[in-house]
Amino acid sequence: MSLSLRNVSASYGGRIALEDVSLSLAPGRITGLIGPNGAGKTTLLRVALGFLPANSGEVKLQDRPLREWSGDGRARAMAYLPQSAESHWPLKAHRLVALGRMPHRSGFAPLSATDLAIVHEALARCDASALADRRMDGLSAGERARVLLARALATAAPVLLVDEPAAHLDPAHQLQLMELLREEARRGT
Repeated sequence: MSLSLRNVSASYGGRIALEDVSLSLAPGRITGLIGPNGAGKTTLLRVALGFLPANSGEVKLQDRPLREWSGDGRARAMAYLPQSAESHWPLKAHRLVALGRMPHRSGFAPLSATDLAIVHEALARCDASALADRRMDGLSAGERARVLLARALATAAPVLLVDEPAAHLDPAHQLQLMELLREEARRGT
C-alpha cells in the first residue's frame, strides 16, 4: 500500500513546522527520514497519519486522499510507533499489544483466536513474550519500547511508520529491530 505526501505544509500555533514537503513511500521498502532535532520529522509522520491536518498540500493512501478514509480504515491501513516509550498504565503488556487489534474488531467484541495468535506472534517477534504478563508501568524503557512495537505489529497494517524506534533499545535489540523491519519490508509492508 503506497503513502504519499505532496507539497504538504503544517504548523503548530502559527509556527511553521513543515513547508512544501513531498514524499512517496512504496510497499516493501524501508525509508529513513533523517534530520536534526526540531526539523519536522515527527510532524511529517503526524500529518501522514492524519493526526495533524496539513495547512496545504495533500496526503494520499493507496492513491486516495487521506481525508476520504474513515478512521477505522486508516487504523487498519497504518500502524504507528511513536518515539516515546511512555506507557504508565497499570495494564499487562499482552493487553496493550491486543489494543493493536482494535481496528479489526467491532465495538468491544472479545479477541478472536486469530487476534490472540497475532498478539502472541507480535510479542515473540519483539522478544517480549516473557513480558506478556507484566504491567506496563513496571517495565524499563527498553522493555516498553519492545511491547509498543509489538502493538504496532499486531495491527497487521500494510503501512508501518516508526519514529526513532531504536531510541530506548540496547544494541542487541537495536539489531533485532532492524532485522524485524527488513522482514516487514520483505512481506510488503
